[in-house]
Amino acid sequence: ITAMIGKIAFEKYNFPAAEDMLKKALSIDRSCSKAWSFYLDLSIAQKDFKKAEAIGEEAMMYCKDDVFIFSKVGTGYILSGKYEKALKVFKDAKRIEPDNPVHHSNLAIAYAGIGNEKEAMIALEDAKILNYDDPESTLEMMQSLLKKAELRKVKYTGKFELSLDGCENISDCTVEDVMDSLRELWDGEYEFVILTPPEEVKDVLFIQVTTDGDNKAIVQMSVGPNGSGVLYEKYCSYEEAEAIFINFIKDKRTPSTITFKQVEFI
Repeated sequence: ITAMIGKIAFEKYNFPAAEDMLKKALSIDRSCSKAWSFYLDLSIAQKDFKKAEAIGEEAMMYCKDDVFIFSKVGTGYILSGKYEKALKVFKDAKRIEPDNPVHHSNLAIAYAGIGNEKEAMIALEDAKILNYDDPESTLEMMQSLLKKAELRKVKYTGKFELSLDGCENISDCTVEDVMDSLRELWDGEYEFVILTPPEEVKDVLFIQVTTDGDNKAIVQMSVGPNGSGVLYEKYCSYEEAEAIFINFIKDKRTPSTITFKQVEFI
C-alpha cells in the first residue's frame, strides 16, 4: 500500500512525497519489487542517473529473479550512456526469461550502443522470431546508437574537422569550408554534414545537420562531460543551422541547448 501511495505521488509529479513513501515502503520490505520499480522510475524521470544506478544495484540484490527490475535498471544505463553495464543486465534478464522478445530487443539496443552491429542484428532477429511487436522502433534506435558509437571513435587532431556523409573528410576546416559544405547539403549533394571539434572543446563530441526534405534543417549535437553526454536536436531554418555551425567554429564554445530538445531513445 505504501509503495502504491508513492506511485500515485510520483504520477502527480510530487517527487519529494513520492520518494518519502517509497523509502518508507522499502524500509518495511527490502524485497518489495514494486517499490524498487517505482523508485527507479522516479530517479530516471528526474534524470538523476547516478542515483538510479545506485538504486538499481541494490534492487537487483533484493529482487534477483525479477526481470522487470532488470529491464528498468538496464534502461537507466542506456539513457546514461553506460551500454556495457546495460548489456550485462539485459543478458541476465534473457538468461532468466530466454523466450521473452523484449529482452532480445533490449540486447540489440545495448549491442548497438557499444558499436557491435553484428550482435545487435542477431539479437534483433531473435526478437523478431519471438514475435516482438515493434522491431522497427528497435532498429531505428539501433541505427542512431551505432552512428554515435562510430563517432566516438573519431580521434581528435586539435583542429575542427568536417565529415561529409561520413566518408569524405576535411581536416583543419575553415569557416568557408563549413559554409560551402552546408550549401552543398542544402542543394542535395550530401545527406548530412558533421563538425567534430578539437580536443579543447571538451563538452561537445560533434554537431551534425541534415535536412527533412521540406526546406528545414535538423541539427543534432552530443553535449556532456568529455563528449559523453546527451544527444540534443532541433528543427530550424537553413540560416539558423549555418549560424550554429559558424558560431561554434568561431567561438569554440558549447552552443546553448535551451532551444534544443533532448533525444529520447527509449
